[in-house]
Amino acid sequence: MNSPPKNSLAFLNLAVFMRGQVFLLPVLYLFYQKNGLTLSDFFYFQGLATFASLLFYIPAGYLADIFSKKKILILSMLFALTRAILWFFFSGYWIVLSGEVIYALSRPFFSGIVDSYMCDYLKMQNRQQKMIQNYSRLNFYMSFSSAISALIGPFFLVDFPIQFLILLEIVFIFLALLFLFLLPETPVVNKGQSTLGQRYQRIFLICSIIMRKKNLLIPMLSSGLFTATTILLVWCFQPLMLVSFIPVILFGVISFCNHSCRSIFGWLSPKIEQRISLPRLQSITSMCFLTSLIGIILAFVQHNIYLTSLSLLLACLTTGIQLTYTIFAISYVHAEIGSQHRALVSSLNFMIAAILSSSILVIFKECIQFMPIETALTGYVILFGFILAFLAKYPQKSQQ
Repeated sequence: MNSPPKNSLAFLNLAVFMRGQVFLLPVLYLFYQKNGLTLSDFFYFQGLATFASLLFYIPAGYLADIFSKKKILILSMLFALTRAILWFFFSGYWIVLSGEVIYALSRPFFSGIVDSYMCDYLKMQNRQQKMIQNYSRLNFYMSFSSAISALIGPFFLVDFPIQFLILLEIVFIFLALLFLFLLPETPVVNKGQSTLGQRYQRIFLICSIIMRKKNLLIPMLSSGLFTATTILLVWCFQPLMLVSFIPVILFGVISFCNHSCRSIFGWLSPKIEQRISLPRLQSITSMCFLTSLIGIILAFVQHNIYLTSLSLLLACLTTGIQLTYTIFAISYVHAEIGSQHRALVSSLNFMIAAILSSSILVIFKECIQFMPIETALTGYVILFGFILAFLAKYPQKSQQ
């Protein structure tokens, strides 16, 4: 069999770039308000959607090992397309909730698969050592695309209804599907070797193994915690900007800064890897999150546009650093895991983030029903600090 050309990952980068054109995202809270939903609903729906995605990380990895990772990536795009079409033609409480849940299903069929696909593809090319470089590039295109759509999206609202943003998303998803179809297939290593029930047995076995290997457990737990905290921070952006009277057209600017930071840090990750070890980066990321959370809390209390802007920019910088840590952690875990377990372990890694994210968002929703959002965030800072202290007790194996 002829090997695919060495530039085939360009199709994956283009697909990710097209998929990142979600023009509605920086004004999603306004879309909720348009459908008669509250701030509590906003956090609650995100938590429920994340929990729904959690249920499919194992099936996604299982199906990827049977039908190929390329086909599962295509399925992920079809889930995203379904939400866009549903929201374009219908409205209301249950429509928004259904759309969020359907969209959430696209995450395990993408986030738990795309890095495994890339790793297997590079192995086919005998270029495994290029994993961090290529995965960083993928994340750059993902974040850069989101940055562009975030900057442009709110400007469309000046002359067009919010449904126009959804229509644009539908067009770009179709383009993403086209590029995914152009990808080569990678070997299916476990086809017919295990049932879904056996897969769940294997995941419990792998969990027990990882629990005994602190050099794998700590990066996976830390990556999940940082990802969950990033989600909480980012979902606080729009409510904070509203109470601070920041013009809606600037929502896109903040979102652009957020995704730009992620794209820049994603692009620079290979160079950062040469200078900073994984344990050291964990400490830096932890301190950045604590500082950002405190800044957001103060901004909610003061309602000062300048303090809010400064806090949001600091939080954007932190989410970029978090992405670098996630890239390091995923690449490190993949290097320690064989091909036959790679998709499953990758799914487990994202499951940890989904469990933490859904739990935090649902609990946060309950908290803000009877206390100010800044009080709920203060409680999370305390909890976050305790978890960091627990994780810091276990030394990690350096990547350098």
